[in-house]
Amino acid sequence: MFGFVRRTARHLIVLGFDVWVHLAEWPRILFLRLIDYSSLIRILERSGTTRLALVAPHPTQLLEFSMRHLVRGLVDNGFSVVVMMYDQRSAAWLKEEFPQIHLAERRKQGRDFGAWKEVLVALLKNKTLCGTIEKLVLVNDSIYWNGSTSEVVGLLATSPKPWACLFENFEHHYHAQSFLLLFDNCVVNSKAFHQFWNKYRPYSSRRHSIDSGEVLLSKRIVTAFGKPACVLSSARVVDKVLSVRVERCSDIILSLDANRHVAREFGLALNRFEANSGLAPNANGYFVKPDKAQRLLELHKLAALIAKLMECSNPTHMTGLLISQLFGFPIKRDLCQRGSFQIADVLRLIAGYSSQESAVIAADLRSKELPISIRGLRRLLFDHGRI
Repeated sequence: MFGFVRRTARHLIVLGFDVWVHLAEWPRILFLRLIDYSSLIRILERSGTTRLALVAPHPTQLLEFSMRHLVRGLVDNGFSVVVMMYDQRSAAWLKEEFPQIHLAERRKQGRDFGAWKEVLVALLKNKTLCGTIEKLVLVNDSIYWNGSTSEVVGLLATSPKPWACLFENFEHHYHAQSFLLLFDNCVVNSKAFHQFWNKYRPYSSRRHSIDSGEVLLSKRIVTAFGKPACVLSSARVVDKVLSVRVERCSDIILSLDANRHVAREFGLALNRFEANSGLAPNANGYFVKPDKAQRLLELHKLAALIAKLMECSNPTHMTGLLISQLFGFPIKRDLCQRGSFQIADVLRLIAGYSSQESAVIAADLRSKELPISIRGLRRLLFDHGRI
């Protein structure tokens, strides 16, 4: 009985928070006047833009090395780049380095979906521009972009499907994770795409951005065009795992074991793999010498575990360091903030970053609040994904 009362009270508190944050922003949404992007749209139209990237970083806090890699990766793949900033002065250095990019105004409120909405509503009204755009990228800075960004964008841009993403998430609701999305011309001009952006309400709550943003957008586009091409699908990651030398499996094990959820649930399985494949001593303290068939069997068992992690949970949070080790691809900035990894483990295991970039990542990770420090009502809201 007490457990039921407690669960009910927690549910009511979370529900009350959702209602409160929406009521607090309701006047702004009701009387919202969209930013005038007519001059930007005219510039893009006159230049005959065929590939367009709308970059929505944090409105005021730009992580320089990450943005530099991101913009370079987009430019190298032939994209016209629009960076949306609340304070454009903080991105003046970026304009100096890449004079061909466009800096555009955005609001502090509304998160990345709110910033994309205002530009896209203006863009979708321009039939000429809608006709010339072959590829549209939506991207934010929730990733520590690195030197592999050009390759990542290139993989998306060469996808044979109407739309593509870097990661897909099957947990709770299927959706293409919104920090990097690409749409072909047929999607940009579709009724589903137009209706979504015209109807989207740019509330600032995290839950709204996920449920009414990336999840609903994916649902609309999947219904019209099917599932997207996924650069880092579970199948591709598993194929990569099966192609590595057994000696490199120690890096894979370390990357997985550093995740506290994986260590808690699959720690024994990882220990058995190490012992059975000869990477660690068995229970008797002896190193086994497995033959080729046994090693292959153990590798397939490890691949099956990784497939489960990628398809039954948030793949960026559960396998982020594994992806970094295998591909050298960038990692999410919230790996520690959302409680999956420790800062020190991320810093010692990430790949694809220079020592200077790792130092910036260390400072950025330490600037964020960690779950262990969150208490009381804020902890309840954090556990339910509200903050």
